[in-house]
Amino acid sequence: MIGDLVLVFDMYPARVEAIGDTDVYLMDDDSVNWKVGYTLIKPIPLTAEILEKNGFEKTSDRNDERGTMEKWFLPGIAYAYCFSNNEIEFEIIGYGKGSRGRGKFRSVLSFVHELQHAFRVCGIEKEIVI
Repeated sequence: MIGDLVLVFDMYPARVEAIGDTDVYLMDDDSVNWKVGYTLIKPIPLTAEILEKNGFEKTSDRNDERGTMEKWFLPGIAYAYCFSNNEIEFEIIGYGKGSRGRGKFRSVLSFVHELQHAFRVCGIEKEIVI
């Protein structure tokens, strides 16, 4: 999707600027433009490190049936529950387009672009830092 953050050649983060029939047009943080085939882009795994870079604060650790769990909080916006099996479950609180009040989105997210989509669905404008 336009605006999604992806990896080019498995190592360079870039933002999708346009999507063609056979190629994707990207721009990286240094304003370098890329035109690559779809097979050369990959999703960016969502990690606790990326959560921290984006303002999430670790609030607690605990163990449950899925293993060790870290709880992260982005004030007024979201909770993230990071499990030892690399699964990250999100609860995002926001005002969705056309909604009459606060709504919640809860899902397991594995990649940065999925978090971007979840924020968009909830009407939250937040730039993700890699």
